[in-house]
Amino acid sequence: MKFFATLLLLALVAAALAAYAVYTPVGPPANTPDSAATYVDIAPGTGTQAISAQLEEAGVVRSRFAFDLLRALKRGKLIAGEYRFNHPAPATEVYDRIVRGDVYTIPLTIPEGYNRSLQQPAARPRSSPISRPTRPRSRATSSPTPTALPAM
Repeated sequence: MKFFATLLLLALVAAALAAYAVYTPVGPPANTPDSAATYVDIAPGTGTQAISAQLEEAGVVRSRFAFDLLRALKRGKLIAGEYRFNHPAPATEVYDRIVRGDVYTIPLTIPEGYNRSLQQPAARPRSSPISRPTRPRSRATSSPTPTALPAM
């Protein structure tokens, strides 16, 4: 009887630790501006364990093992892309965002009448005002610098 009580106690402690790792929010402080947010770029074809290690390394989830456990329980398909994390979130929210494919997008507005130069992209130099913003590509990077379009 004492053996089963000890086994039950160990199971309860393990369940409490798993729940702590999955449901406790972790990440950047609330209302973090884009310049200080955490960006995670998940490449197409990346395995689940590599994704969970990447998220743990970026400080988005507390434990990669808890994220793997969550993935095993929910059985969703993780979608590649660049994700922005700008507030503390539990692993369940991070998992749901990646399954939904809630990727970070950069809005681009093309002024009226600007389409003539867009029809000949090869003739436009790389330093064009419509060039893609440059920033270091890593697992966790700072915010991209938006590119402004010239006034017409």
